[in-house]
Amino acid sequence: MTITNVWGCTTTETYEIKDVTGLDDLSAFEILVFPNPSQGIFEVQFANAGSNDLHLKVTDATGRIVQDLGKLETNEGSLKLDLSMYQTGMYFLQIESSTRTVHVERLIVKR
Repeated sequence: MTITNVWGCTTTETYEIKDVTGLDDLSAFEILVFPNPSQGIFEVQFANAGSNDLHLKVTDATGRIVQDLGKLETNEGSLKLDLSMYQTGMYFLQIESSTRTVHVERLIVKR
């Protein structure tokens, strides 16, 4: 992952996920976020979460939690995500199990 701040400084980090356990058929999990970039309003559609106990949160580029969306109550559906009150920039929708992050979606707020 490469992150660039407003001054043009970049940093690159590489992550490897090994041996995901305790998740029912996570390979079928699907998520779609649109429009992206947006002015702050995102539609998040997800399917095939199975019986996993998943939790959603949004962080900024520094890792600070800006919204805690709580537990995903169903294995299929959609939600609206409103980041319009936050500054222009990059945010991350993190989907976590009880033990680890299972999916990260980059969100761009652009005005």
